[in-house]
Amino acid sequence: GLLEREGTMVPREELESALWPHGAPSDPRALDNRLTRLRRRLHGLPVEVHTVRGRGFLLERVSGAGAEAVPSAS
Repeated sequence: GLLEREGTMVPREELESALWPHGAPSDPRALDNRLTRLRRRLHGLPVEVHTVRGRGFLLERVSGAGAEAVPSAS
């Protein structure tokens, strides 16, 4: 997922396969909706989820206070 591959673009199809291993959900916006909720939960933390239009998504640390509050992938 995004956390394990921080700083690397993760293709949309890979995230969909990880979230829905038995087939895509009926709502084509399901992944977008999940990412919207994730962005809300991350608000105020020093990480952001970026959309790489037409390709996938990227989780990046941003500089600033509170960097120690970011969960690690290990």
